[in-house]
Amino acid sequence: MRGNISRALILSALWIGCCSVLVSAQCNSTELISNATTTKPCSLYNGTTTNSTSTNFTTTNFTQVTCSPGNMTYASSWGETPSTGDIASMTGALESLSPENLKSVEFIQMWVCIRLLPLLPVINDTFMSELSKKEFTCESYQEIVKGLSLQITLMRTDLRKSIYTNFILPFLTRNSGCVSGNMSSGTWLKSNFGNFSTFAKLQYLKKINGNFSAEEVLESLSAQQKAELILDPSSGALENETLVKEVLTGILSSSGKEQLYVFFETFVNVTEEVSSTCL
Repeated sequence: MRGNISRALILSALWIGCCSVLVSAQCNSTELISNATTTKPCSLYNGTTTNSTSTNFTTTNFTQVTCSPGNMTYASSWGETPSTGDIASMTGALESLSPENLKSVEFIQMWVCIRLLPLLPVINDTFMSELSKKEFTCESYQEIVKGLSLQITLMRTDLRKSIYTNFILPFLTRNSGCVSGNMSSGTWLKSNFGNFSTFAKLQYLKKINGNFSAEEVLESLSAQQKAELILDPSSGALENETLVKEVLTGILSSSGKEQLYVFFETFVNVTEEVSSTCL
């Protein structure tokens, strides 16, 4: 129980900080939020005192939200079944994403802060799957990945996997990997996968981005992905003594025995798959 409370408090602090930065940055730009009921969001964190009713504002599709720590979703503990109120909050968050809002990077930045991050303790596979079906632009999608990546240390392991499996994977598959111009492999990986890149299969990364270079982002690869790289016939890595030494040295120096075990376990599994294919 104490652990759950601590995690909730940390998330609350991060969320408030996120809101403060985003709202301040948008004060001198085109207003993201229109039809304010009492006070526009740019006045919420400028040092003025506001009461509980002055923090309510209406978004472009008239969905009311409150930038207040009291509005955080803590009714359900981490990992427990969402309550009726939690489900209503998740539904409201999805419904606030109008076709126009999906294309606005500024709106998505605010939406991540106010509507998505507070739901982290309770969001599930269904929510992430529905989110992936939204017609975000690649730029808007990347803002969501960025926001979620910053909170990954607070997430349950199953939630991290769900975000990758039910949101990132289907969205990028449907949108040709959001490959843009001469974007480097490192920039592309960080922008579209963030800290969830370790869940991706190396072959998938190469499939959706024909210019992807695993060697270029070697330090960002997981032990499993490095094993896949070594055994990838098209990479010629297994015959590259320098690369093999670099991979093994990196695993030993930065991650220790656990990651070395993962590396060799993957190495054996991939080898068995290759062998069975050749039979």
